[in-house]
Amino acid sequence: MLNRTGKFLIGLGLLTAFFIPYELVYTNQLEAATQTTAEAQIKKVLPSSIPDIYTTKLPTGPAVPVANQNQPPVNSWIGLIQIPKINLSMTIIQGTDSPQLRMGPGHYLSTATLGSNGNAAIAGHRTTWGRPFRYLDHLVVNDPIIVTTTQGRFLYRVVDSRVVQPSDLSVLAPSATPILTLTTCNPPYSAVTRLVVVARLAAVDRPKVSPKGPAVPVINPNTGKPIVKKGSTTTTTSPPVVTKTLPKAQNVSANPSWGSTWGIVWFFGGIIWFLWWVFVRLKGGPWWSLFAMAGIVVVTVPLLLIFYGAVTMILPAGY
Repeated sequence: MLNRTGKFLIGLGLLTAFFIPYELVYTNQLEAATQTTAEAQIKKVLPSSIPDIYTTKLPTGPAVPVANQNQPPVNSWIGLIQIPKINLSMTIIQGTDSPQLRMGPGHYLSTATLGSNGNAAIAGHRTTWGRPFRYLDHLVVNDPIIVTTTQGRFLYRVVDSRVVQPSDLSVLAPSATPILTLTTCNPPYSAVTRLVVVARLAAVDRPKVSPKGPAVPVINPNTGKPIVKKGSTTTTTSPPVVTKTLPKAQNVSANPSWGSTWGIVWFFGGIIWFLWWVFVRLKGGPWWSLFAMAGIVVVTVPLLLIFYGAVTMILPAGY
């Protein structure tokens, strides 16, 4: 009886031990695969006339917010967030429920659109699923945060950083001025409180778009007739909101990037090596047992990942 109990406890301990790398390593690989997909999509759509889209060169235009846009569909990408101080450059996903935050930083649906007048808020994980806001506590007043959408490139500068209770929703309240609010769990590996960083719009670089179209007539006040200049066949307009719905994070692993693939290989390889080491070194098993262990892992690992995914869904939510 004691022998069976001991084996059960050892098995339970191993099951728990493997859950740690699943949360802290494997989930990061899944999130990285989603970000790779989003980055490939967003590069094709963002206006090339916005200066330095893929660098951290700061916008320098006047801090005039753009018009508030209609909210895009949940699970779609809506822009790019860059924080040079903490080496962050990730695609922003629309929505802040678990499926969206597993893909990257998520935009709160109830808040203003990015770059517009009001409070635009973004949530992000701190220890799992890519941990985009892991070092958010390093930001201090005046640190730059750059957000890029199809409407332009927006420079925000940090004006406040504080810790609040998870129930404190005042940080998402509307604002009369254009601000950006970032939220994440606090402290790391816990969701007891929330870390909140607030930044104010400081500069905007808008794209220069001149699509071809009919000339807009100008009325001559003396004759009352329209004046149309020859060759005047363009009008300047703002680019539309362009988004694309992304696949769910748990499904992206079926077609991962190379970086994600190697992460998964190392994760599974570590499990195989550990089981073989225990069996051969401690139990005196034959060398060819490695192949047997590999076969066991091929069968059990997918089931294990499904089990861990189910466990993750019932754990307390944390940003």
